[in-house]
Amino acid sequence: MDLTALLRQEIDLSGLMLTRKQKQIIQYILDHPAEICYISLKELSRRAQCTEVTLLRLCQRLGFSGFGTFKQEFRRCYEEYFRAAPSPVPADTRDSRRTQQLLNCICQRETQHIGAYLATVDLEAVVRAARMIAGSEYTLLLGRGLSKSIVEFLSYRLSLLAIRTIVVNPDEINSLQGRAETVDCHTTVVAVTFPSYMEALPAFLRQASEKGAQIISITDEPSSPIAPCADTVIYCPMARGLIYHSYASVMEAVNLLAHSIAIERGVGHQKHKEAELDKLRSSVPETEAANADS
Repeated sequence: MDLTALLRQEIDLSGLMLTRKQKQIIQYILDHPAEICYISLKELSRRAQCTEVTLLRLCQRLGFSGFGTFKQEFRRCYEEYFRAAPSPVPADTRDSRRTQQLLNCICQRETQHIGAYLATVDLEAVVRAARMIAGSEYTLLLGRGLSKSIVEFLSYRLSLLAIRTIVVNPDEINSLQGRAETVDCHTTVVAVTFPSYMEALPAFLRQASEKGAQIISITDEPSSPIAPCADTVIYCPMARGLIYHSYASVMEAVNLLAHSIAIERGVGHQKHKEAELDKLRSSVPETEAANADS
């Protein structure tokens, strides 16, 4: 099916021999297009109030091998459809009022994009990644270009949690090879890459994994070359913007990762404190224990 035509609602659904439930699902998709670009099969089945099998059958009825290929094509067509939509802002943006109109349009897109991402983000993957980082002696952060700025931001957030990090640009071969010698089972490696992908990263990640390191990938989709190399993947789909692509989902993932570590450490510190107090109470007289509590 031409999904761009579907988005324009130029297709007569009655001629597709769809069941009533399948037509309801398509209507849900048309009512929530930005959300569909990032949602999981399980979450869509819950929101559309149908089974995962029903969704898979609908994808196949529309000519796709599965939900993953449908979502990938839907996201591509949605971006093209959105980009081709008439812009309410004139081409000449030098006027202050017109600039504000353009920024308002960008804000609306960003709000839609980040809302859809936060509604569908895999929080289990975020928690797993947080525990890997918190339990390591140090975390090696890999990124180049804009991804390097992202890992530097992540490094700063982790430093506030007293977590040791080292940032390396994979393009700096000597630095990368030097770090390869220090990676072991006490290390967590976080690799960040988005199109155009850093093709040299998978080989390093496989080498680090063989030495016992835990691997976390932060990328846009399963076809990314670093996704298969990771123990945990945090997906942050990109959104095509009016001027620049949106990396808002990546920054939110970093924030969620830092929040998760803070939550885990807060609970752990409190338990440790209570255990130490219990130990102290059992080893000193009652009056001294009361003083220790105070």
